[in-house]
Order: sequence, then C-alpha cells, then structure tokens
Amino acid sequence: MKVTRTLAILTLVLALVLGGTMTAFASGPPKNPGQDKGTPKHGLFGTVTSVETVSPGAVYVLYLQTKRGTVALNLDESTTYLVPGEARGPQNLGSFVDLMDANGDGNLDELKGHRVAALVTDGDKSAQPATCLRFMLLPSIILPSLPHALIGQVKDIQYDPGQKEGSFTLSTLKHGDVPVRVDNGLGEYGPGTKFRIPGILEPNLGDLKAGDRVAVTGIWWVDGFLAQGVRVIPARPLPVLPFSHCTGTVTEPESLSLPVAEDVQVTVQRKPNGETVTFWVTPETKWLPKGVSTLEKGELITAILKKDEEGKSVAKIVMVHRLKKAKGKD
Repeated sequence: MKVTRTLAILTLVLALVLGGTMTAFASGPPKNPGQDKGTPKHGLFGTVTSVETVSPGAVYVLYLQTKRGTVALNLDESTTYLVPGEARGPQNLGSFVDLMDANGDGNLDELKGHRVAALVTDGDKSAQPATCLRFMLLPSIILPSLPHALIGQVKDIQYDPGQKEGSFTLSTLKHGDVPVRVDNGLGEYGPGTKFRIPGILEPNLGDLKAGDRVAVTGIWWVDGFLAQGVRVIPARPLPVLPFSHCTGTVTEPESLSLPVAEDVQVTVQRKPNGETVTFWVTPETKWLPKGVSTLEKGELITAILKKDEEGKSVAKIVMVHRLKKAKGKD
C-alpha cells in the first residue's frame, strides 16, 4: 500500500512538472516587460507665438510659449484637431486649415496669440519639434485648473470696446502688481469675463475705475492672470448709530427740578472747542446718579441722545457729574 501511494504521488508531481513545461513552450518565450508600454505623453498649455509653414496644407511647425519656455510642435495629418464653437468633433488637418486659414494663403498665421492645449509625445526630448497627437484651440477664457481668487486695487486699465481683450493691473498685498487679462466677450467662444459692479446692470471693463477694490477669479497664465470674473467690492459705509452722546457744561436753564414734569430744552457747552449742543429732556429721561433732584447751570453732564420722529434730539439718559463729599465734612 505504501509503495502504491508513493508511486501515485510521484506520478502526480511528474505530471504537474511536465504540464507546466509544455505550457511554457506552447506559449513561447516570456514577453519583454517594457515592450507593451506606450510612448510617454504629456499635455501642454500655452500661447502661440509664431507658425512656420513647412508644406502648405500638409506640415506646419507651431511655436508655443509655455510656463517652461518656448516649445515647437509638429502639426500634420497624424494630429487630431479640436476647435470649440461651431466646429464640433475632431477635425483632420484639411478641415482645420479650412477653418483657420482666413486669408486662403495656406498659412496658419491666424493662430498667433491663440491659447491652445496640446497632447505631445516625449520621445527623444532633444528632437525638435515635438510630435503633436492632439491639438485643441482654447476659448478666450478657459479654466484647465481650479480657479484662484485675488483681491486688490485696480490701476492702469487698458480698454478698447472694439478689441477682444483688455487688461488692468491689480495691486495685491501677497503678489504685488499682477497683470490681469480680460475677455471683452467679442469673440466666438463665449460671453467673456463676467463683471459685477454695484449699480450697473450689465457692466464691462469700461465701467471699472482706477482705485476700485475688486475680487478677481481666474487662473494664473504665462503672462499674468486670466480673469473669469471681476467683482467690485463696495466701500463699507460708516454705520449709522441710533444714539449719540455729548458731554459739556450746562448753560441753560439756570436751574431745573428733577424729574421734569414736561419737556424742557437744555443747552450745554462742549470743551475744548466751545461748541454748544441743545437737546430736550422729558419726563421719561433717566437721571443718574440715583436720587439726583436738581440740575444747575455750570454743572458738568453727559447726555445720551436719540432723535425722535420730528428730528429733535431727546435725552434718554443724563449723568450729572458731581464730586462726592467726604464723610464727616460739610
């Protein structure tokens, strides 16, 4: 029995080993772990500075200003083109040139100044230009990242109603003077930068004034800050307090018994400017300290005043300042 069990175990082990070996041969040699990796890719955002026509309608070299410097991109038939607005869906090079070549000369100089996004291959980083897989024109104001907010004071406004873009300088505590670019909403890609200015129904950059304190939302870009929204922060008015107070020496009347039975006018002279203030005391006026029964000309008082419906200043509380006599002295 032991021999039979031993033979059975050996047979099973041999079958597993041979089976694994045959499977390995049948499947061929092991794959190179790196051979299935795609070519590394990365995205770029920037502004087109110039376009070189290598072959009209076939090959173009585009120079893109990014945060890390100028990058050259190769645009040809292998690139997929996306244009926001009326042209929906991917475009090939031919349809893209038809859309962008306003002069019909086969060049793409119209791209200068446009902000674009591109997906490029790393490839040989020393090779120029880089291969561009996807190329997309960006609307005048687009937020490829989370928006930021800046608060500061406006100066150096540059606004022309006929131009697509304007600008102003924002003086901030944290970043110093920041150039802010504004979309005037004359392009084909949207309503432009949204302004909110108190008292103006449909404001624009032309309604902004130097010295205004504003909150600006948008994103940092190569040449400053792109504004998505600008809101003018109104200056806070001084609060209107319901009460006022005055301290001074009584000049009128000569003498007054307290509390009064009817409304009586009292005049005091403030120090040090000598200004006179007149107000009314009424049967509802509270007198301090408790037990005070007279008010004499020349006494120093402090009155808490409130205007009534007729605009008269009425004393709600009057404090009579008297020196306390020491005990045991007349």
